[in-house]
Amino acid sequence: SIDFQRTRLPLMAPSAVSPPPPDRSTGKEATLPIISLAPLLEEDPSSAQSTAASLLSALKTSGFLYLKDSPIPAELLARIYALSAEFFARPFAEKDALAWTTPKANRGFSSQGREKVSLGLSRDEVGGDRDGVGEDQKESFEMGREGEEGCPNQWPEGGTEFRNVMLDFHERCRQLHAAVMRGIAIGMGLDPDFFADYVKQGDNTLRLLHYPAVSSGAFANGRVRAGLHSDYGSVTLLFQDARGMLAPAGCKSSDQTDHSPT
Repeated sequence: SIDFQRTRLPLMAPSAVSPPPPDRSTGKEATLPIISLAPLLEEDPSSAQSTAASLLSALKTSGFLYLKDSPIPAELLARIYALSAEFFARPFAEKDALAWTTPKANRGFSSQGREKVSLGLSRDEVGGDRDGVGEDQKESFEMGREGEEGCPNQWPEGGTEFRNVMLDFHERCRQLHAAVMRGIAIGMGLDPDFFADYVKQGDNTLRLLHYPAVSSGAFANGRVRAGLHSDYGSVTLLFQDARGMLAPAGCKSSDQTDHSPT
């Protein structure tokens, strides 16, 4: 799968502009709405309001939704998946030479078992989750915009295609993210460009994820591919291949619903 996450947003008074947090305490399976991006991309005033209202409603209830009519070509996504697979098929030493370095940079390769995503709010809580059920069964590669001081991208050797295609995809996702944030602003009754200055620079993380084959015993004691967690930032654009397996879960319930791409 592929994640595109926003990392920084303005601080706003919750009572003034923020919707209430989603209520996921019932444990009931969520029905994820399918929302067309077309009115927001075309800036169609006649239908943007309705689309924005649907978008905000989904974020206030399930917290998840499907987006259709994406401007990102299917051919580009197919190439992204192929390049991702080629990268993770490299020998471990080649990948580890590009190892993730610091939280500030948040760029590079994270090997299987290094990460444990969690709902814990402290190092001790996350450590307890790791000790209890074990580390996550995945590996990842993260990158961001070029030229950010102190946050250099780390590119694999063997030509420039990987770098060029990923940077093109990053920019397309940045534009898509800006359209989504425009919809959220309209839905909240704000100026449509309220978030524009905060998202135009592209301080986003593009993350390739790979789930290597493991034995059935790897999931003993409740260990999973990626633990229950809440993403940081504003929104995450998640691109999945045909395997799917997104599992939205309520923070107060263990019930999960598997959702495959549409």
